[in-house]
Amino acid sequence: MKAKLLFTIILTFLSVSLSKAQSWVQNDAVWHYDYYMTGYGFYKVSLGNDTIIAGRTCQRYITEKHQFFPQPGNVFVAGPVVDYPQRFTSVSGDTVFHYENDTFYTLFNFGASVGDQWVINDNYSHFNCDSVSKVKVIETDVLTINGTSRRAIRLTTIEGSPKGIEGWVVENIGPIDAQYLFPTDRACYDSTMIVDFETHNFKCFQDTYTNLYNPSGVDCEYLKNHAGIQEQTSSIFKHYPNPVNGVLKIEFKSNGNHEVKITDLKGKTVIQEYSTNEKAEIDLSRMLKGVYFIHVINEQQEYSYKRIVKL
Repeated sequence: MKAKLLFTIILTFLSVSLSKAQSWVQNDAVWHYDYYMTGYGFYKVSLGNDTIIAGRTCQRYITEKHQFFPQPGNVFVAGPVVDYPQRFTSVSGDTVFHYENDTFYTLFNFGASVGDQWVINDNYSHFNCDSVSKVKVIETDVLTINGTSRRAIRLTTIEGSPKGIEGWVVENIGPIDAQYLFPTDRACYDSTMIVDFETHNFKCFQDTYTNLYNPSGVDCEYLKNHAGIQEQTSSIFKHYPNPVNGVLKIEFKSNGNHEVKITDLKGKTVIQEYSTNEKAEIDLSRMLKGVYFIHVINEQQEYSYKRIVKL
């Protein structure tokens, strides 16, 4: 009886492990995605402990944003490392679901056929987009990665969607093109609007099933480990008061144009202004209480950041 019970437990464990290996990633998975917008850097996404949401076993995703800002002399200043809100997925057969807005949406379906569509979000809208985000399969294939054949689907975003997924998505890995692991913002606007979004590129993936997959051959954390990193020993501005409840005053150490951004702990820009004077004043009275960062870039592309507290 005991032997039979032990056999059943082992069989169940192997079945769950095989199912996960066939469709999605192992619990030690780590992704790296490069990004570019006002600076350079990379996202590092790793898995934490599983959790239960609405009766489903879900994988927990922990995301760090590593920021680097180019300086004269081919060096970079390392900005703050930002911890993003945790994300969650669950797996059923060939389908990976992501949890958002208290709802599970289909993220990837590796058993899908050309022409299949699905909703990845239905409660988000911006820049004249619809509230529903959809993707469509435009091609399927079998790719050999690290000696193993894997199904792949090529996705495109349906017009009018505020979030989307573009390019090839490979089972056991995820997106491997100019796309982030999860859906990213899209803009639905006319030619008179200028909207900047981060550009993402897949860099590396690793877990026990795949080992390291690094098609570029470049260090997954190149900017952190090899580029000339300049420690911020001085600043191109000073600011006061800190903590601040109303108007924040900034004094620049040089004349000319300065770009000033204030970001929250998630890396989201909450204020962006430009100054041609030696001083600037920014009203923070309507901002929520919390910790923020001031980022300043001058005409020489020198960059500094500092931490502030909003009361």
